[in-house]
Amino acid sequence: MQPKKFERGRKPVLKHFCLLRLGGLKELLHSLPTVNVLSKVIKNRSLTFIMRPEYAELMQYAKGIDQIFTFKPSWNFFHNAHESIRLKNSIGFQIDTFINLEATSATKQFASNLKAKDYYELKTKINPEEHLWMSYAKSYFHPQDLKDYLDFYSLEEFFPLIRIPKQISGLLADKLELKPEVKTIALIPGSNNPNLAWPLKNWVSLFKLLENREEPRGGNKSEENKFRLLLIGEDKDVSLCDDLIWELPGISKLKVSNLSGKLDLLSTATVLSKCDLVIGGDTDLLHLAAAVGSKVLGLFGPSSPVLNAPFTGAAIQAADYECAKTCKETKCTKKILNCMESLSAEEVWLAMSEV
Repeated sequence: MQPKKFERGRKPVLKHFCLLRLGGLKELLHSLPTVNVLSKVIKNRSLTFIMRPEYAELMQYAKGIDQIFTFKPSWNFFHNAHESIRLKNSIGFQIDTFINLEATSATKQFASNLKAKDYYELKTKINPEEHLWMSYAKSYFHPQDLKDYLDFYSLEEFFPLIRIPKQISGLLADKLELKPEVKTIALIPGSNNPNLAWPLKNWVSLFKLLENREEPRGGNKSEENKFRLLLIGEDKDVSLCDDLIWELPGISKLKVSNLSGKLDLLSTATVLSKCDLVIGGDTDLLHLAAAVGSKVLGLFGPSSPVLNAPFTGAAIQAADYECAKTCKETKCTKKILNCMESLSAEEVWLAMSEV
């Protein structure tokens, strides 16, 4: 499928797209393939992305975005015509196509105030049988058109979705003493929903398996057998990662660095981009690792890997308890084995070798 050709001597018309996505980091990252498909199939276009301010520093390195506007969503902002006019004047041009991936009544009013020529919005019902990014993309693309585009363009060629400049990644790698000859594995123990997190004792069991891998028979440890382990998390995960370090006195030979709560979002993305493998539950940071091109192993229990699987690497799911299909609890209240707990360290260890 080739882009439309313009007549010789006629200047191509620049088409201005505006995409609105104000959700969390995971939802923002899952909208990026839509941006990349747009950049492939529609030539001579510019894309303005409206997002929350806390993600702007990171997203300036996302491919396909030409400019970013930020604000914290509020009812007054969306319904205030003056704010819409001010944003429209800041953008500085007529918006041809507005893609609203929030599709709330407030954002609909906001889009109306911007007076875009064409308006598209997120379908109210997400298809649980396909990845979330597909539902986002179908907000604008017809399903058959999207299939044709993906037959022509491989999704893999879009990655990494976020490309961290070498001058940034190189400096941080030197600071953390990350060596190419030593395999660096990032572990993400925390989660926004504790019910999606792998239990502490399972992480400890995995550490023991990793230590045994580092002690080959014969006593000669080569660089190929070494691991550098990084604990990655947000401020709220500091206590959990400290508890994990506390549980490891018997396997202290492993080199473990606790970076939880010590990095901003851009630095976290940079570190993840330098890792050979990233392991974690269905969390924002796991999806960030996939977006920056790292190999990822996702650990899933009460959330669907079909809908939420990381873009790169693999995902494994715990035993399929009936209650896990509709689980929204932050703590398991059933008189059964917690579904994430049932995902053993041995299963994760075997999956690591296949990623």
